[in-house]
Amino acid sequence: MPSHSYLYQSGRHFHFRRRIPGLSTSIGPVRIALGTTDPKTAHTWLRTLITEFDAVLDDFIFIIDPLPEEVIAHYMRARLLDTINRVRRSQRMEAYAGRRKASHATTPVQRVVLEALLIDGLNTAFPPVRLDASWSVEDVEAAVSLHAHEASALKSSEMRRKLFAEFEAVTGAKPGSREHECQIIEAYLHARLAALGAHEDAAKLRVNAFSEQARKLVEGSAIAPWTTTEPVAPAGPPAPAEFSATQTIAVPSIERSSSSTEQAASPPSRAAFTEGVGEVSGTLTNDALCLQQEQAKAVASSHEPVSDGADIASVFWRMALTEGFSPETIAQRATSVRLFCLISGVQRVDEIRQHHLSGFRDVLTRFPTNFMKSASDGQKSIEEIMQQARLLPKDRQGLGVTTRQRHVKSIELLLERAASEGHPQDGDLNVKKIKPKAKGKGSRHNQRSVFTLPELTTVFGHSLWQGARSKGDRHKPGTVIVKDSRYWIPLILAYTGARRAEIAGLEATDVQEIERHACIVIQANKYRGLKGEEQGETDPRYKKTRVVPIHPHLIELGLLDHASDMQRRGHGLLFPDVVPKPQKGSARADVPDPALMVKKFGASIDHMWSTSLKRRLDGNPRKLCMHSMRHYVNDFFLFNSDVLGATRFDLVGHVKSETEDVNTAVYRGEAPMRLKVAAIEQLPRLF
Repeated sequence: MPSHSYLYQSGRHFHFRRRIPGLSTSIGPVRIALGTTDPKTAHTWLRTLITEFDAVLDDFIFIIDPLPEEVIAHYMRARLLDTINRVRRSQRMEAYAGRRKASHATTPVQRVVLEALLIDGLNTAFPPVRLDASWSVEDVEAAVSLHAHEASALKSSEMRRKLFAEFEAVTGAKPGSREHECQIIEAYLHARLAALGAHEDAAKLRVNAFSEQARKLVEGSAIAPWTTTEPVAPAGPPAPAEFSATQTIAVPSIERSSSSTEQAASPPSRAAFTEGVGEVSGTLTNDALCLQQEQAKAVASSHEPVSDGADIASVFWRMALTEGFSPETIAQRATSVRLFCLISGVQRVDEIRQHHLSGFRDVLTRFPTNFMKSASDGQKSIEEIMQQARLLPKDRQGLGVTTRQRHVKSIELLLERAASEGHPQDGDLNVKKIKPKAKGKGSRHNQRSVFTLPELTTVFGHSLWQGARSKGDRHKPGTVIVKDSRYWIPLILAYTGARRAEIAGLEATDVQEIERHACIVIQANKYRGLKGEEQGETDPRYKKTRVVPIHPHLIELGLLDHASDMQRRGHGLLFPDVVPKPQKGSARADVPDPALMVKKFGASIDHMWSTSLKRRLDGNPRKLCMHSMRHYVNDFFLFNSDVLGATRFDLVGHVKSETEDVNTAVYRGEAPMRLKVAAIEQLPRLF
């Protein structure tokens, strides 16, 4: 760069001004007055300052140690896995789908370009010395163009942000210097170069493996087509392939014997697939399995006389409809069944083997927790899903033990249903062997921590409720109180004992005056249902609606005014801001009312709530959560001799067990409003 670029003139006086690389967006430039108005003198002194400044910068660069080799090696492995997969898929599509362009750089050209970038750096044009004499004119043009494109991309801030974010996600280490950033770029180029070489080598191995397999098949066959036209059974089953070019998930597939002897000995089989339900013949994806389940649901709901096929989707839907599962249970169990089919590759109950069950268990411990957050996830194979999972942070890999237990339970119920329908199953199946085990269990009432009153008053002394610096910074004290979902929902939970989704999904019209008392009517609506209530239920005997009086403190804080304001503005929800903005490309982005697609109402406030707990309760060692407030309210009523059991039940609903007192749960009417009001008003004020 010319020296005069650091020369700055203010009025008649000259100054040295230079920005610090990597910090130009966070701090201002270094500025030194040269003490002269003479241009020649200024340039002389400028050259001296540039030399000294460069020496100081070099010293600063090496103050921080480079990234450890083991960290780079960990990143290299993850980057190699991802790059090899991309190279394999890209070259397959280019070769067989007609996507290759005339100007496309061949693999040898790509390797030379990557070597040039690694050795010669990003700031030079493609070195002529690296041209191969055997290249065509098209190859030379492709190399020059590719080199310029790759160098430009790697120098762009967008590409670098992406690489550094990926590195941090994989290793947990954040680049802290310009040298660290260079190490990451170097590792990225090494991984791409190695992936190209590995793909070429693997292709040769694949050809050799398939050739060897074909040779064994020919040697093991006694067929002589020029001497007989009768079909002859093979002397033995084909030898298994010794090399799998595409296997990435260790869930073995089922080998079906085609032996004529076995076919003759086996009894007449039932229908493989229920009529009207199609087998997924291509790549198994979540979207394809959803479509298959919709077909099975339509057939099972039609009550037409069709054969009970052994397809998993139909067995599940026959079970769901005859057992009377609630919509919430159906959604959960259907997800579990799809996940099993996706991971195992099996679509029929009579094909399930023990290794499919154990493989399902193992993959769930590494399965990404953000699966289906994007609509594009529904079109990915299990190989693609698990490849991407390897690049995620550890806290986003592996489902929780409770979730895994639910998934395994769904498959256990599926197998029991299949057995009751008479579908043959492998006698070695044992679901108990794969059930995830939680850490040591104590008494049921001790399994979830319950708030104490001092803990609650401490939590609600947080700046979120007492006054914060600003709407965007509510964890530091100030004078700003924003009464949105993050403010109201925890407070209402602490004064009602309701579930998070019940309050987060309230409509503005659910705040009503009943018998001259302000109440919250917790009832199913178009946005969310209620636990234990069938979707669309209209019979009052089976509805789970609860009427809960509003605590005087909530009224003083302005909850009634908030409800009136939401109705006046035409909002359907009492807390419209609880609905997260749809991510670009997600399923919710294409619907007129994204609130109708929210699966877990209230999840959007979890981060601020959990952060508040950690800050106020010294890290929250007892693992308290929103549901802990439900148990706090229930225990307050349960151990209060002035609150009847029937009153507690009508206010809180099911917490411990609805069967602990049949008279309380069944043989009675609704608790009088005066008793409900008296019980709610006994709850202590929290601030």
